[in-house]
Amino acid sequence: MALTGGGPGAALALDGKAAADFLLGSASSSPENLYLFFDKEFLQTARVGRWKIHVARWNVQRYQAGSGNQINQTLKAPELYDMTVDVGESYNVAANHPEIVKSLMTASREAEHVPEEIRKANADLLK
Repeated sequence: MALTGGGPGAALALDGKAAADFLLGSASSSPENLYLFFDKEFLQTARVGRWKIHVARWNVQRYQAGSGNQINQTLKAPELYDMTVDVGESYNVAANHPEIVKSLMTASREAEHVPEEIRKANADLLK
């Protein structure tokens, strides 16, 4: 928004950090943001930097027989992946990094500007 002349609150309330310095080459790294991935209204994953956590999945994949009866299921334990070495998300390292799991869950819970209907749909997950 800064590059287009808009400032904080110019259009919508959005979470994020200014990345103009990185985009213009005066900073060597981009600011770390929390990225939340929702499928419909349900939180599925969250990512900050190298870490990605999975917190829920559908019981049936889309475009398969029975996909009309999908149920979003909170995972019994969050799964954590190091995206710098495991882009295929094959090796759950949550047991090795409980502090990262806790940090990502806390950040997801405390994310600003999440509509109330989304918070309600994810109440069990984000308690």
